[in-house]
Amino acid sequence: MPYPTAHLLMSFGGKLFVTEQWNCNLRLAASPDQVPTNDYDTMVTYAADNAAAAHAKVKTWWQIAGVAQLMGAQTTLLYTKFNAIAQDGKYLDTDNANTIFETGDGVAGTGTVLLPAQCCVAVTLTTGATRGLAHQGRIYLPTLTMAMQSNGMASNTSIPALVGHVVTLLNSLNTLPALLGSPPKVTIISKGRFVGQPGETVGLKHLVTGVKCGGVIDTQRRRRSNLVETYTAVSPVT
Repeated sequence: MPYPTAHLLMSFGGKLFVTEQWNCNLRLAASPDQVPTNDYDTMVTYAADNAAAAHAKVKTWWQIAGVAQLMGAQTTLLYTKFNAIAQDGKYLDTDNANTIFETGDGVAGTGTVLLPAQCCVAVTLTTGATRGLAHQGRIYLPTLTMAMQSNGMASNTSIPALVGHVVTLLNSLNTLPALLGSPPKVTIISKGRFVGQPGETVGLKHLVTGVKCGGVIDTQRRRRSNLVETYTAVSPVT
């Protein structure tokens, strides 16, 4: 089930506490409002040449006071990966990971952690489409400093602030150097699906045009998969 076009996959993440990790993925497409391109050599070269620039944008964003505060002191930014992806979803360059690492354990946030490592906020990336393939996407940020209201929802002030910060990140990424004539833009890209006769459809892509976020704290079980449970000794019951 192919993607509608070759594109760029940017992954960024780091550590949570000691053994756990977090990760977010964004896809960028060249000229999303024009005819899709599959100029594979150009895509591979662009990803290699601009991996450091992509990481610099993410790092600058991460170090904004409000962002660092929301993520918390037990969350670090450790790396950014920037790779060209073929229509079949595979890496176009299998020899180079295009990963930019920070030294040591990475750049830590600053806020006081209030939530377990598996908690996060699901931020929705919206497009001009209201339904169907690629009409919206999500990233799950490790915002571990979220204060909770008495109704079990995240703080009324933290959520709007987070939305504003994500908009800042996406706007920054949308100013990367030109690829095939114009900067690649953050885009929701979906593979096709089987719909019966005549069979498989090609996927769709839509430019990200907005950000929204709810107040329910999400749980990412895979983010606590490296924690090894330590039990107390058995206390006898008589």
